[in-house]
Amino acid sequence: MPRIYMLCSTENVFHPPVFDSILRKHSGQIVGAAIFPPLKTETLPSKIKKCFMFDGWRALPRLFSHWVTHQKNCRFYSPPHFFKVEDVFNHYRITVDHFNNPNSEKCIERVRSLQVDIIFNNQPRILKEGILAAPRICGLNKHTSKLPAYRGIEPVFHALLDGCGTIGVSIHSMTPEIDAGEVFAQAVVPASKSVFDCYTRTFRLVPELFTKALDNLVKGTPLCSVDAEGTPYYREPGREEIARFRKMGLWYL
Repeated sequence: MPRIYMLCSTENVFHPPVFDSILRKHSGQIVGAAIFPPLKTETLPSKIKKCFMFDGWRALPRLFSHWVTHQKNCRFYSPPHFFKVEDVFNHYRITVDHFNNPNSEKCIERVRSLQVDIIFNNQPRILKEGILAAPRICGLNKHTSKLPAYRGIEPVFHALLDGCGTIGVSIHSMTPEIDAGEVFAQAVVPASKSVFDCYTRTFRLVPELFTKALDNLVKGTPLCSVDAEGTPYYREPGREEIARFRKMGLWYL
């Protein structure tokens, strides 16, 4: 069985239940996890500001509704009540490391010292060659699109803006090029009018996709290969795109 090390962010409400489902099946393979502080764009105030940028004041009641739902789920419907990622790893008695950046020499040395085969990336920083070369097999990353489509930033927003009927999620091997490499597992969900809702439903698929990706990686049978030079890369939405997004009756939350 491959030895796996998780790279995690502190600022994602989707992650605790996802990691709980993964660790229920794969805890024996997880040799450790690193948790990193959020980027400035990933902090809660920045995310709230972003929601207002996309949805305006109509975001306010939805923010409150999502907060209430999250608290209710953590307290009553997701025993043993994980409020943050570190709670999950502590529950499964997996050692958690804290580093400022996954590209730091300390993080790279930690991966090497644990003789890690695979790192699974769930944090927003771009991984450089040092950390990508540290595991003995490769690094895996989750991206919310059906690669090679919608590489880059805010893939769900761009897919909804283009009128896509489905939203994809992929687990792929990592290269120095962003959202490229070999795809080992993919799935799609029906699109809705909310970016948040699409993310919520695609995240529920990640534990099953993680298992499929490991199986296909070990077998050496990728679904496809993504060439960064041959596919477009999407960036942060501009004002005109956001205005068109609103006119289409779409929501970020």
